[in-house]
Amino acid sequence: MRWHPTLMLWLAVLGLALPMTPPASAQTKAVILEQRHGIFTILPNGDVQCVETWQMHLSGGPFRQAFREISLERLAGVSGWELSEGDQRYRLGQGEPGTFHVDNTDHRSTITWVFAETSDATRTFELRYTLHGAIDLDPSGDWLRWTFIEADRNYPIEQAELLVILPDEFEPTSLVTRNTIDDAAGTPAEIVDGQTIRFRSGSLAPGRTWAIQAGFPHGSIERTNPLQTVAAGSDGPVAQVDSAYDWPLIVMSTSLMLAAILIVVLMRQHGRSKRWNEKRWSARRQ
Repeated sequence: MRWHPTLMLWLAVLGLALPMTPPASAQTKAVILEQRHGIFTILPNGDVQCVETWQMHLSGGPFRQAFREISLERLAGVSGWELSEGDQRYRLGQGEPGTFHVDNTDHRSTITWVFAETSDATRTFELRYTLHGAIDLDPSGDWLRWTFIEADRNYPIEQAELLVILPDEFEPTSLVTRNTIDDAAGTPAEIVDGQTIRFRSGSLAPGRTWAIQAGFPHGSIERTNPLQTVAAGSDGPVAQVDSAYDWPLIVMSTSLMLAAILIVVLMRQHGRSKRWNEKRWSARRQ
């Protein structure tokens, strides 16, 4: 049997290509967040202490790092970032497994953490941070409005849950909840008791958002930071500067400044007049 030269050439090319083709598992990388749970505790000063648990299944690989980004558009700030995995607490650093670093800009706060190379495994991480200015103060009722699951992600979430702990014990009938997925009504929240609300969501495909709102009677938040105050009836928390000025002090300071300027001007005019008179007297004597 004689082999055609063209057929022999194609077989040779195929024989070279096959050893260079990696296994299918090495070509595929996918992330599925099996669970993303949160506990948000609203403090009497208006801060919100947050704990998030991510149960992450990593298919293919290897994977080395992950990140969480929070927009500061409706916040006064984010602080106190911490990260752990089981009994291991990650330390501040960059590039090495078991470390994390935080990047803060005017618009967002981002934590990036690095772990040992992982393929085809499930890992669980716990994130901790504190939100400042997240509570919308309103005489008719205070609100926590928060997008817990963001749209800007390329992985699906199989199940999400958020537990909100209020700053005080209230009559359960006075609490108001809203739960939306892409602006459509989601699963009704569960009012566990007068201080605890549980929100749940089913699976969320990439690009879908999940937002919650928890309303409670006004008066339990003792706000002292003017950057965290919110005008009544506004859509949410905004950064503001306290506009209460000490007018008597401003008027007195301005008056003293004007008097000092006037004294300096009069002294200069007096010096010029004296020098002119001396020159004039000297010219007469000559």
